Amino acid sequence: MRSEKKVIALCGFMFCGKTETAGLISAMTGLAFCDTDELIEAEAGLRVFEIFEKYGESGFRELESRTLADFLAKAENAVVSLGGGCAADLNNLGLLSRKTFLVYLRASFDEIKRRIGEAPETELKSRPLAASRDLTALKKLYDSRLEYYETAELIIDCDGLNPAETAEKTIEALKLKKVIKR
Repeated sequence: MRSEKKVIALCGFMFCGKTETAGLISAMTGLAFCDTDELIEAEAGLRVFEIFEKYGESGFRELESRTLADFLAKAENAVVSLGGGCAADLNNLGLLSRKTFLVYLRASFDEIKRRIGEAPETELKSRPLAASRDLTALKKLYDSRLEYYETAELIIDCDGLNPAETAEKTIEALKLKKVIKR
């Protein structure tokens, strides 16, 4: 990576494709891959939905913030997929702005609804905020996070794109911004 920031972080709402896109960017560029939800699960010894059940959303967010700070203190030459609410916390957003090149994978709410509708139950169970399929509550949550996501240094529209197409589009934009080498 050419940027002084050693990590590319992907943010966006649930089901925008952050994890799969980050994994593909990693494979295509040689950058290390990390998913903050996986780090949190390893730290807690519990799955994300179990953390929500046991400690509530506030307990999960506290663990998420601590895990993010620990990861960014030592990470370099990596692409990281953030949980959907990670960048919607002002402290996390400040840390991400200082330590990462933040990329927002923007999917419209209609696209998010479509992807949720196509998701298997097993995937929904692992995402506590989507599991209820309460579209009114999800839309409110989506709208509340937009202002945070839109502070990213790069915004990639991913409606109608699969993760491979999103990864290619993101890599090309990162090359143009001289964040990664051509």
